[in-house]
Amino acid sequence: MEWNKAEIGVVWAVARDYAQKNGLRVPTLKEIEETEVQASGHCDYGTKWAFGVRDLLERSKEHATG
Repeated sequence: MEWNKAEIGVVWAVARDYAQKNGLRVPTLKEIEETEVQASGHCDYGTKWAFGVRDLLERSKEHATG
């Protein structure tokens, strides 16, 4: 499962970079991992995971703007 940990790490790094560039809260590695787990087993795994990460970032945006 090393590839899975590496993949989660890369997705987290991209989400981190996006969050930092846009003044959002950086999601934790655990949050990114949880979105991956929620997407696992779905026929649209990649899309579901991407949308899960997007939702994390959007919630961060909502909290930042009040």
